[in-house]
Formats: sequence, C-alpha cells, structure tokens
Amino acid sequence: MLENIVKKFFPYHLTVRIQAFGNGHINDTYKVELRNEARSYILQRINTNVFSEPQILIDNHLLLQKQLQHQGHPLCIADLAPTTFGEHLFKDEKDNYWRMTSFIPNTYSIDSVNENWQALEAGKGFGWFAKVCS
Repeated sequence: MLENIVKKFFPYHLTVRIQAFGNGHINDTYKVELRNEARSYILQRINTNVFSEPQILIDNHLLLQKQLQHQGHPLCIADLAPTTFGEHLFKDEKDNYWRMTSFIPNTYSIDSVNENWQALEAGKGFGWFAKVCS
C-alpha cells in the first residue's frame, strides 16, 4: 500500500525502501528511498484527529517554505513534494491524507530534554521559527 502512495508523488521511480521513521505520536512517518535518486524523502500520513483540515497544514507549510526561500535563511525546513497532479496533499481511498517532503540529512529530533544545551537549542529553533512566521 505505501508503495502505491509513493507512486502518487514519484510515478516514474522505483522504490528501494520504505521504513517507519522516528517516534512520532501524531502522524505516521516513513523514510522513502528511491532508485537513482541521491536524496531521500519523508512520507507522512496526517492524523486528521489532530489536524482536522490537513489542507491548512499544507498551505501554511508552503507559505513558510516560500518565505524561507525568498529571504535566503541559512536554516531550512523540509520541502513539500508535489503529486503528479501538482498538489501537495494526496487523499487515498480510505480518506487518509498523505504528504511527501524532502528528508534533511544529518538531522534528528529528541523526545525529551536530558541536557540543558538541548533545551537551549530547542528554544533557539522555536524563536527562529516564530520570527520567520511573523
């Protein structure tokens, strides 16, 4: 089933691997690797119990993505990949909503803070994000 979802975004690529990724508590997240493609991707099933209007989530992501590209920020967010129809959200036959983003290598997230520096970095990241969103 997941390979069929990937094909909605990359119809002409062969999928090499799809594996569960991270410890998400909200969305189902998978790392996707494609044949003859140097970069990897993240496929997410958006939890509509949390995000009841997933298109708003996508619209906000696109606005932020455009803002960051326009201003040339040194920090980045994952870029949304469009489907073959040019949309950034795919709804399957079970009414699940899916998005595909680029995978940012050499990054990770933590579930809980164990060191002061982790809280400091999280605060810096959130501050940067809030400033960009303003």
